[in-house]
Amino acid sequence: MNKILEWIERISAGLAKIVEYLVAVALVFLFVLIFSEIVGRSLLGVTIAWMMEAVGFLLAFITFLGISVHVYRRKLLSLEFVREKLFRTPRAITFFSIFTWLVLLAYAYVLITEGLVFAERGIDRLTPSRRFELYHMRLILPVGGVLVFVQGVLNIAKEIGQLVGIDITPAHETAADDEE
Repeated sequence: MNKILEWIERISAGLAKIVEYLVAVALVFLFVLIFSEIVGRSLLGVTIAWMMEAVGFLLAFITFLGISVHVYRRKLLSLEFVREKLFRTPRAITFFSIFTWLVLLAYAYVLITEGLVFAERGIDRLTPSRRFELYHMRLILPVGGVLVFVQGVLNIAKEIGQLVGIDITPAHETAADDEE
């Protein structure tokens, strides 16, 4: 069981690193796009028609992929106050965490299913600037939902591991403890 949880942690950490890299690249690209738009509009008096669409897509990309990294780090659901006030035993805290992850899985499921429906409505349709196909831009919803779902399932497996007495401390939590 311990080997399985270690394997799960490696998969989870690997996914988070890939997504972190993609989000970092998207942030740099977002900065470059916005900066070039400001310079172009201020100095040259020229705007790029598809710029706002690209910026909106990048913001959605960063948001929905970034959520999965926060789920991996267990930072998205900061219910520390509620958990500390309502639950005193480690076992009760673990059950509360599992419940919280299950609620997140339901949210991810809705993102996946409704995101696919929303994306399908964009097949063969272009954005107003006629530069991007809506289908590809809207696919970020189900992709983000899948990443959140996977990280949520992995967190539930970790919580169940703690219930049976196997503690896997994620690499990011160990690094944070070392810094303090």
